[in-house]
Order: sequence, then structure tokens, then C-alpha cells
Amino acid sequence: MTGSLQIKNNKYYIVLNTYEKGKRKIKWINTDLPAKGNKTKAQKLLREAHSSQITVRAE
Repeated sequence: MTGSLQIKNNKYYIVLNTYEKGKRKIKWINTDLPAKGNKTKAQKLLREAHSSQITVRAE
């Protein structure tokens, strides 16, 4: 699983890429953070979302 931050409509979104049955699935998660001045907060949310998805997947 990989993840990245994207700016769309002046807000940060978390984009998670997962693979199921050999096909890529993309999940967009809205952070509700404005793009200006919130990059560090958005990166923290990305790390939390990525680790929570890995934990759920491992169970």
C-alpha cells in the first residue's frame, strides 16, 4: 500500500493505493484542511491513515 497527499479544490486529500486481486484500488480521503499552511498537519494525517489501513489489513 502506498499513499500520497493531493490538493484538490484548495483542500488536502489523502490518496491511498491498494492492490486487490492484482488490480489497483484508489481511495481518496478528504482531510478538510485548507491547502495553505497545513502541509505538516496533512502529512501527519497521511501517516495515521496509512498505518491504520495496514493494521486493518493485517487482521
